[in-house]
Amino acid sequence: MIPIKQNWKIHARLVERFHLSSILLNRHWTIRQTAESLNRSNGGISEDLRLSMGLRVIPMLDNFLNRYEALEYLRFVHKFENYDCRNWTQEQIKNILDSLFDELNDV
Repeated sequence: MIPIKQNWKIHARLVERFHLSSILLNRHWTIRQTAESLNRSNGGISEDLRLSMGLRVIPMLDNFLNRYEALEYLRFVHKFENYDCRNWTQEQIKNILDSLFDELNDV
């Protein structure tokens, strides 16, 4: 895993890729299980998932130099708090995973 401080954008996308891949294998997979698997806190995983989703839906988020500023922007400007993929279809998850693979291969 890439250290968070080295590149928060890549790190967040990798965490989301792991989490969504796990959901495809087990529909009942949880953030807690991702946190345990990656030896991180539930809150840290939730932040990474919000950041990764935020990067997809709010392009200007890419301009922030660190994750803390990006999270503050998401929380206070966009009220972007929840990452809830429980109701996503397998097709939606696969499409997001495909885009994550493409983005990460370009790095």
